[in-house]
Amino acid sequence: MNEQRKDSLDKYYKTVNTSSFINMLLFWATIILSLVIHFVTKPEWETWINVVFIFFSLLFFLVNNILTIELIPRAEKKRKTHLLSNSLNVPLDNERTNLYYNNLHSPSILRLGLNVFENALFSFKVSEKMLLRERTKVFLYITLWVLLLLIRQTQVELLSIIAQTLFSTSLLSNWIRLELYKREMEQTFEKCRSLFLQKNKQEIVPNTTVAEILDLTIGYESLKARMGISLSTRVFQKINPEVSKEWERIKGDLEIK
Repeated sequence: MNEQRKDSLDKYYKTVNTSSFINMLLFWATIILSLVIHFVTKPEWETWINVVFIFFSLLFFLVNNILTIELIPRAEKKRKTHLLSNSLNVPLDNERTNLYYNNLHSPSILRLGLNVFENALFSFKVSEKMLLRERTKVFLYITLWVLLLLIRQTQVELLSIIAQTLFSTSLLSNWIRLELYKREMEQTFEKCRSLFLQKNKQEIVPNTTVAEILDLTIGYESLKARMGISLSTRVFQKINPEVSKEWERIKGDLEIK
């Protein structure tokens, strides 16, 4: 099943993932250089290291802004458009997917709700896995800073470099945004489950159900736009078989096609 899965939007997310990787390398390069400068004693070396540090800092600024302002919003806009195209069978774009949305419901507002339901499940599970790494990274950095604070011989300049890295860069903010993203995406998933649990008791789709699905869809898209989170393709591919089975179990429990 997974081998047959195709998603023409992968090219946009591949660009995002590549840029994110470059962004991460530049981030750690600037951190390492800022620490190296602290320990260099030769003036000529210090000058060159400062030049390289400034160069990498500018590159990090450019790549980070291109990623957050252009690449991630463009990919998410494409995904939003295709979500509506697939749900309502209206060709709003030329993108094609196979086995990205896994339900057999006919094009309708209910299919839109099911697609959001499935997306929320995967987004919640992927972000949950990503948080393991982010929490560990932040914990180790804070632990290092606290340990150095307790050592009287630690120079103030070194402490300031670590503090600046922790509080003045994206390290801490990325972790906080991912925590909020995971929590709110889990809430969206639970709301979808509750909605379709109640829907099974109804023979027609009342206006209240239509309104709830539209509200969940808008909230789901607003959350992605507000947080600007780039979910890991590697993590998705790793957990995809397990979460796909969970989605099938959920559909079975809720008697969804």
